[in-house]
Amino acid sequence: MIACGLNPEKSVIFRQSDIPELPQFSLIFSYLVTVSELERNPVYKEQKRELHLNGKGLSSFLLYPVLQAADICLYKGELIPVGKDQIPHIEITREIARRANALCEREILPLPQPLLTGTPEIPGIDGRKMSKSYGNHIVLSDNPDDVAKKVFRMVTDTRKPRLSDPGHPDECYVFQLLKCFENDSFLNAIKADCEAVKIGAKGTASPF
Repeated sequence: MIACGLNPEKSVIFRQSDIPELPQFSLIFSYLVTVSELERNPVYKEQKRELHLNGKGLSSFLLYPVLQAADICLYKGELIPVGKDQIPHIEITREIARRANALCEREILPLPQPLLTGTPEIPGIDGRKMSKSYGNHIVLSDNPDDVAKKVFRMVTDTRKPRLSDPGHPDECYVFQLLKCFENDSFLNAIKADCEAVKIGAKGTASPF
């Protein structure tokens, strides 16, 4: 977290499992939401489909947004930095907070809002959203060789059968990942060189 830019003098960094009130809060929150409401969560539906769960491990995925709601409300969070795929979870949190406030007959919890950045979704090495659950992620603890192996597995341009063919960087998974880190001038140069066949790759090998 510090390597990502969090300043410990401004941000409180702690281990979630060290807070016993969190699972207690989560248990209370689980009484304020129905199973059918959680099953309508589009994130849960996607995980169920993508991971072919078929009944295995469903309860943990189903209740994850309740734990997340507890993690937000325990500290009375108001602006929550999330990816766009997590917006439905924030909506569940807001509804749980509303019900808790109604139950207590006073405003004890703020209704949080999502805070999106310029990169609201990071693509994984298979083109889907990056997720540990999907096994398509690159983590900070990966060494350079591991990162290189993962990147070189990424699909670059399926419409470029020959090295001499112009590239289509907007369809390249690696280029989509680069957008999360590089500035516009660098990206424009890469795109121009790819389309002009100055750089590129054939099939699924990474051009970068």
